[in-house]
This record gives sequence, structure tokens and C-alpha cells, in this order.
Amino acid sequence: VNVREIGNEPWGDPYPGKDGYHQLLIGTVAACREYYGSNNPANWRIELSLAAFRAHSSSPGPFGEQFYYVDEAIPDSLKQYFGYASIHPYAFNIPQFNAGNLSAGVTETPESDDGAFLTFKNMIDWKNQKMPNAKVNITEFGWNAGVFNDGCGALGESTQAAYYMRAYLLAARFNIHKAFVYGYTDQNEYP
Repeated sequence: VNVREIGNEPWGDPYPGKDGYHQLLIGTVAACREYYGSNNPANWRIELSLAAFRAHSSSPGPFGEQFYYVDEAIPDSLKQYFGYASIHPYAFNIPQFNAGNLSAGVTETPESDDGAFLTFKNMIDWKNQKMPNAKVNITEFGWNAGVFNDGCGALGESTQAAYYMRAYLLAARFNIHKAFVYGYTDQNEYP
């Protein structure tokens, strides 16, 4: 292990909120400084990553999450200690998702301008402006292959496989450091 993501999706209730998350970041940086005996993160064995936030909109999330925008996630004084910004760009239809209509599911293609997968480009833009030495990781993305579950439509395995390949190629094209598939609605009998 060489990267520690501080939180996964720490927005909304009952999560820590902005103040609580800032305290987690402050405590993590303080612990690394003390443990490694250095104020310079280049001298630490472990690198730090922000949790997954979004960079394409500063409005509340579809469930009323108030702490969802990456710029609120990290105080300027701590940015130098974090080498990664994370995002979970599931390919929900953005207008429907922002309106709270999750029954549309994760069905947009990776390249769709209406889908959220390409919002990783907003995270890259944010990173370039606010944390230019950091890298962007896609720590969750995916499409459901087999069953309707949690409002996410089934695409079939062939379509899912094609979307994964296209998503990885897009991530590589835009210099995403790492991308991880997460089948959050997949089940053993329906991959």
C-alpha cells in the first residue's frame, strides 16, 4: 500500500460533513508529519488522496448532499500534502441524476456528453488549477450487466465489456493515473 484515500464518499448524512472531513485531513497530515519526522510529503512512504468528490458542479447532490464539491473538501493549507484527487464518475444521465431521478440508471455510454463518466475531465481541470502536482484516480466506475438493481438498468455482458474497454481508453487518453471498476450492483449470478 502506497496511497491512502482519506474517506470514500464522506458527503451527506450521517457522514462527517465538511468540518469533520477537514479534521480527518488535518489529523492525517499531522500523523504523517510526526510518524515520518518530516513536513515534506516527498519524504513519507505513503501518499495521501482525497476522497471521491465531484468537480463539475458545486450544487447539492441528488440526495441533498451539501458537501459534494471538491473545492470545499480540502483547505488550501493542506493541498501540498495530497498527491491524488479521486472521483466516482458513474455514467448516470446528469440532468436526470441531478433532478433525483435515479431510475434512469447507469446507462449512458462512456463518451456521452449527457453521462457523468466524462466528469473526470472536470476533476482534471480542477486539479490543474488547485493542485497541479496531484494525479487523478477514478476509484469507482462501472455498468450493471445482468439485472435491474437499485434503479440501474441491465446492459448485458457484451455491452458492459465494451463500455469498460472504452472507459479505460478514455481514462488513458486523459492521463488518469488509475481507474478501478466497481460493480456495486452486480451479483454473483449476474456479473
